[in-house]
Formats: sequence, C-alpha cells, structure tokens
Amino acid sequence: MVSFRPSRRLILLVAPLVAALIAALAIGGSSAGAKSATLRLKAVEKNGLKFNKKTLHVGAGKVTFVMRNPKGNRFPHAIAVEGKGLDKDGKIVKASGVSRITVTLKKGRTYEFYCPVPGHEAAGMKGKVIVG
Repeated sequence: MVSFRPSRRLILLVAPLVAALIAALAIGGSSAGAKSATLRLKAVEKNGLKFNKKTLHVGAGKVTFVMRNPKGNRFPHAIAVEGKGLDKDGKIVKASGVSRITVTLKKGRTYEFYCPVPGHEAAGMKGKVIVG
C-alpha cells in the first residue's frame, strides 16, 4: 500500500489557503448579513386577479422585486411597492413580460406590494412585505 505523507512545508503553505477559503464560503454563503435580495412573483389570472404570493419576508436593505406576467395571461400587469414614504412602480408588461423594481427597505417595517394597473389592486393583486 502506498501512503502519502505531506511535508511540513506543504502543510504550512496550504493551511492558510484552506482557512481563507472556508472563511470566504462562510461569509458568502450566509444570508444573515445580506444587504440585497431578490423576491420573485408571478401574476395569476385564474379565479380572479392576484399574485402567486400574499406575504413576503425579507431582510433589510436593497430588494429587487421581479414580477413575471406568464404567457397566456390576458391583461398587462406590473409590480409596485409602497409604504413608509416609499412609492415605486415598475413597468407595465404584457403576457410573457417581466416587471422589476429595486427599492431599499428598512428593518422592522411592513410594506405593500401591488399591481399598479387601474383596478387590479382592488381586484386582489396585492400583498405585504415584512422586513425583518
């Protein structure tokens, strides 16, 4: 049987690289300190107008909302977010389109997301974003 026994010098050279890699993965893989996030939604027209989600949870910071208007939908839709002095609307898109906005949300606050096409919010295309 052949065994490999690394030299002390090799260990001293490789150990700091392995430690740095582990630290980078631990920091990069953690969402606890994340400063940005992407929330994905879909416009739904079956059984009334709505989004596929009613409540979203996200950490504070820069948040991008991406709303897909699926192929086969009959109406144009968009994504908008408002609350606590914030009011931003995305582009209104036809079926197969994507509407997106990026906003900065503050910890401990709740915002509303909705479709800004006239009548759609009142028909049920709305929900809450809870920022933790």
